[in-house]
Amino acid sequence: MILLLRNRGKDDMKIHRIRNAVVLCTLTVLMCIFSCFGIRVQAEDAMDKLRIGFLLEGQYGYLDENGDYRGFDAEMAQELALYGDFEAELVPFLTINDALNALDSGKVSMLIDFGRTSDRETRFLYSERQLITSPLKLFARADDNRFAYGDLNQLNGMRIACMNGVDYDQSLIEQCSKAGVTVQLVYYDNHVQMKASLDGGGVDAVLTGTFTPAGYKTVFSFGTNSSYLMFRLDDTATKSRIDKAMARLEADQPLKTTQIYEKYVNSIVTGTTSYTDAEQAYLSTHSIATVALVENAPPFVIRQGGSLTGIVPDFY
Repeated sequence: MILLLRNRGKDDMKIHRIRNAVVLCTLTVLMCIFSCFGIRVQAEDAMDKLRIGFLLEGQYGYLDENGDYRGFDAEMAQELALYGDFEAELVPFLTINDALNALDSGKVSMLIDFGRTSDRETRFLYSERQLITSPLKLFARADDNRFAYGDLNQLNGMRIACMNGVDYDQSLIEQCSKAGVTVQLVYYDNHVQMKASLDGGGVDAVLTGTFTPAGYKTVFSFGTNSSYLMFRLDDTATKSRIDKAMARLEADQPLKTTQIYEKYVNSIVTGTTSYTDAEQAYLSTHSIATVALVENAPPFVIRQGGSLTGIVPDFY
């Protein structure tokens, strides 16, 4: 009887040890799970958010039917967030001055797609790399026949709309000064106001550093305008972070910025054709144009039976 009790005691001890081992293993597994979960949450929390200001300006920034921001600036901000390992919160502005004030006060971390001016260089930092370079141009109403393309002298005495806060207005003034032409610049807060003034006859043409919108025609082109990202003077950390993100993006996808620009801006068919006086005179008397080609010069010109194909015939 005593031997039996001893055996039962040994069995109970074995069961107790096994039970403890199971509990210990279970706790170890749970600790590993919670530890991994904690690391994952910590990693997610480590991705901070940067507020990026941009202008609501046509194909550069707009709100789509789903309530999402689209356009060149909006998509470029998301690309930089991907390469900079942060979350981008897009903050739209209607005017340049509102955006600059928001950056100055710290309401946004940076501004995207803004030109460089001597005044801003005393107040803000710029990215090391340019974001994009676009042509400077003047556009007028499509039905305004006073203009012949490329003739600067025709602008003499005209009122030209320009946006507040840009620096390329000085480029136009320099061009006109060299040609002995005098223009009156009238400043507005955004492109919507400028086009409304143009349509209402308040100005004769609009100066822009972007594309010519549909329903208008380009009458003069000159120079280019480069844009950058802007930061507060004391925020060298964010500037360094974005500079590195831009470098990684350029190294990984050298054509990405150009592709996004083509997607939203250059791919949009805008404006109408503007001709010089000589071109208009020629077209009025020549309804059919005869073009001389070098025959059988593939891939430019290819004869197939009685017709011509290839790059040049397809162009015409």
